[in-house]
Amino acid sequence: RAYISPQFFKPLDMVYTYNELEEIRLQAHVEAYPSVGVTWHHDGIRLRPSRRVQATLDADGVVTLIITEATIKDAGTYTCVASNAVGRIESTCRVNVVEDPDKKSSQPIPFIIAPDAP
Repeated sequence: RAYISPQFFKPLDMVYTYNELEEIRLQAHVEAYPSVGVTWHHDGIRLRPSRRVQATLDADGVVTLIITEATIKDAGTYTCVASNAVGRIESTCRVNVVEDPDKKSSQPIPFIIAPDAP
């Protein structure tokens, strides 16, 4: 089999929008030979797996990034980098996280006590 530099068969969509506390799921499809290594970056900083952040690459070349319980801080630019012995390619997207409107209503509402009118 000939060596194939990584190529995105289906890149990331340009923009994703999620509500706060939803699961963020970014997915692309990469093809290459030999197989690729994949890294994810958020605003230029490499993401590391954690309880909230999981990255997978299945046997068919589908790469997925899952971030549970999205927060406003998760908004930004995400880049998927796929590389192997013969090449490297990137796919980038923008993620927007919409603030939960119920969050504002759960905060205490300040009130002012007016002096008694004469």
